[in-house]
Amino acid sequence: MFTRPADLANDVVSAVVEDAWQLSVRRIDYAPVGFGSYHWHVRADGDRWFVTADDLIAGGSHLGASPDERARRLAAALSSARVLRNDGLTFVVAPIPTAEGEIHQLVEERWAVALYPLIEGYSPQSGSHTTSAARRAVVELLMALHETSGAARNYALQDDFAIPCRDDLLASFSNLSAAWTEGPYGEPSP
Repeated sequence: MFTRPADLANDVVSAVVEDAWQLSVRRIDYAPVGFGSYHWHVRADGDRWFVTADDLIAGGSHLGASPDERARRLAAALSSARVLRNDGLTFVVAPIPTAEGEIHQLVEERWAVALYPLIEGYSPQSGSHTTSAARRAVVELLMALHETSGAARNYALQDDFAIPCRDDLLASFSNLSAAWTEGPYGEPSP
């Protein structure tokens, strides 16, 4: 997220990192990168870390899911990554478990905070795998991922591919000839 959350201050994130991961935070800076989660760069105990916070109330790709369900889905995804990393897939970036062995730390029943090692690098632009060598490297990583042991299956969830709010969507199709009155383009739409 490019804008920091209004109700999750640096000192709160710092305290969570210190309490849950038992690190002594020396510096914390909000990182306006990525999407879906909020991010911070942290210096603690002589190392650099990357912290994410997922909003379980407002966020999530599964519309209508409760905060508990969103936390469960996030924990499943992060735990799957941790198992894959532990199985030797060094290209998988996985969160560091808390001192209590949890994959993330819940804060104020709203935020799921996770800690990662900071990895220097860059994200390639979309379509940047234009050489056959680059495409081959991606395919080899995907093959390694799919050839790994089944341990991650104990954590990974299967998607049912259900369309969130499907009944509402179908109901909206029932009267397409009526005038649109809602939203920024309701009035000018024919």
